[in-house]
Amino acid sequence: MSVSRFVSVCFACVLVAGAVCACGGNKHTIEVDQRYSMNIVKTPYWFPDEETPLLPVEKDVFDRYGKPQFMRLWWRDDGTFITSSDLAGKDQEIIGQDMNNMKKSWIYPKLNKEVVFSADHQSQTEQPISEALDLICKYGDPSKNRPVEVEGHTRETWIWLEHGKKALIEDGRVLKVSNFSVGTGTGTIISK
Repeated sequence: MSVSRFVSVCFACVLVAGAVCACGGNKHTIEVDQRYSMNIVKTPYWFPDEETPLLPVEKDVFDRYGKPQFMRLWWRDDGTFITSSDLAGKDQEIIGQDMNNMKKSWIYPKLNKEVVFSADHQSQTEQPISEALDLICKYGDPSKNRPVEVEGHTRETWIWLEHGKKALIEDGRVLKVSNFSVGTGTGTIISK
């Protein structure tokens, strides 16, 4: 089981059913819901936790923009998104160490702003929310096909069966989002 400090509160990466971690003294834990996303977490109603004060850089951002709608884990330095299969078979202790040593960000969709905190939480940068990140915030992690090279560009198709949505991604940019069926919201689809 892994636990990591995530923007002033504990963060549990729940990869195995029933694997819930507690943090020493802190009654609140943010859990990764792999059914929704391994990359982002919806900010809990209780954030920030009064028992664990925000770090100065976090407090500055919180004072300016308020509570974020989502929090993002940067599993890869380049910001590319992972799927649960990327962590399959990986030791929980190693995952916990990775979580402690990665960048994290707060996401403000209404402001089109992502605030990225350095791994040491001493600094932050701000950037617009990418179209791909916006899709993950709306629908969760997609099912992806294997990336292919087309005319010097990397392309992949992202699919959300339960929403009946499909996106064509090229070099990390969203080229097209379309509906391919009527999603039921239950993981099954109804074809037209």
